[in-house]
Amino acid sequence: MKFENVIIGLCAAFTLSACGGSEGGASFDQLISRSGQALVDIEAGGYNYLIAAPAQSRASMDGIALIGVNGHTASDEIILGKMTMDVNFSGGSASGTINEFALYDVAATLTHEQDLGGSVTYAADVDMANAIFAAPIDGSGSGTMQIPGGSTANVEFGIGGDFYEVSSGLSSYGGIEGVATVGGSGNVLVGQYVVSE
Repeated sequence: MKFENVIIGLCAAFTLSACGGSEGGASFDQLISRSGQALVDIEAGGYNYLIAAPAQSRASMDGIALIGVNGHTASDEIILGKMTMDVNFSGGSASGTINEFALYDVAATLTHEQDLGGSVTYAADVDMANAIFAAPIDGSGSGTMQIPGGSTANVEFGIGGDFYEVSSGLSSYGGIEGVATVGGSGNVLVGQYVVSE
């Protein structure tokens, strides 16, 4: 499954009014819409990622992560989670959380199937000095995530990505790869994320 197509499709499922903020933080619908628009802008710019640190020394972004777990999510299902990313360009670090997971059917129209519990955290190095050669975000994370069927998986993953300047401001787009262990059995976990200011 091409996750970027899913993100853009999810964005199209919501009205433009969903792109605004809300008191106490953005809703899931708003994050989906905003993340989809950020990826549309990233694609329109030819994936022209930043190769030097932006003028700002820090950035706080949020958005969505899309995750599939081998053997537990069908080919037309995806797990979405709210994602945060706080970046310290001066200190060369980033950290955040992914939580409030939910299972969606994306076969034809976006259909919410069930809410899933759990929360994961991650930390990463940010190396903008070598961003022309390799993705500047390189880190790892862990936590728990409920999977379809009700079981809770222990999750360990790596995370990597780039930064982009889009119409709404700074964004980051990248990948997630790891293992979700359920009952002693490891299952491949893959996904992508989009976060923006």
